[in-house]
Amino acid sequence: AIAPTVSYRNMGLPHLKKVEEVTDKPLLANRTAFVTNCHSGNHDLASNIALAYAAYGANVLVHGENESHLANLISNFPSCHVEQRHGLIADNIENVSAELVSQFTDKLDILVHNTDVEVPKAHDAASCEVDDFDDVVRQSLTTPFAVVQRLLPLVKNGDNPSIIFCSSTPEIEEGEDENDEVPYYVSKFGHSSSRMLTKMLSNALMKKNIRVNTVDPGNYVSHQHKEVSSLGNQTELAKTSAFVWLGRHDTEMTGAQLDAMDWVRRDPAMFKSFY
Repeated sequence: AIAPTVSYRNMGLPHLKKVEEVTDKPLLANRTAFVTNCHSGNHDLASNIALAYAAYGANVLVHGENESHLANLISNFPSCHVEQRHGLIADNIENVSAELVSQFTDKLDILVHNTDVEVPKAHDAASCEVDDFDDVVRQSLTTPFAVVQRLLPLVKNGDNPSIIFCSSTPEIEEGEDENDEVPYYVSKFGHSSSRMLTKMLSNALMKKNIRVNTVDPGNYVSHQHKEVSSLGNQTELAKTSAFVWLGRHDTEMTGAQLDAMDWVRRDPAMFKSFY
């Protein structure tokens, strides 16, 4: 069942006010979105992106490996008073294919790939096993490309479809020589690599009217920043504005890398022109 009682009226985020207060027709009505690697909690960006898409009237298919969490996530999607269908895929991302997704939909208007990295433990950068290092890089760089390639037949059927990658940048403190998440920092070299992947795919898919962009949700340790911490549990929800804008059928931008926190910093009045 879809819960119709969720309200964003008091969240201080103009783009996530109740849909009927913003526009007569939900911005993402009749659009189908697929969001990968949704996990748990209010700090999970992918889950908040899926929730925002549902709030704007999209049909949302969520992916993750925890079926109970995905079911709970869907049960808390807000209702837009339009006909919507939501679904879930609980499986390893490597098993996600067009054949599997086509059981839910024959087209994807929005594809958001949120990179999920299983971080191996290492005493320091030099002691990380090469196979572990390679696996982290694969999850961060190769998997996004593979996901797009496998789901491209459904994306081609979309209406001005939008592919969106997530990429963030780590901040490594000077003199930091012991960190058991060093391989995760390495994976975030993908900040630059995802930009090149975005450029490469946007150029290749432009003639097919498929848009490809990247959103940088912010630095790995950005939760320590005052402007972010002041948002409390709304941090990840606030970042969804860029994803909503890129998911619209009338947005033409392609080949760009947007800073999600730049969108959070904007004057709220500006959101009215976008949303």
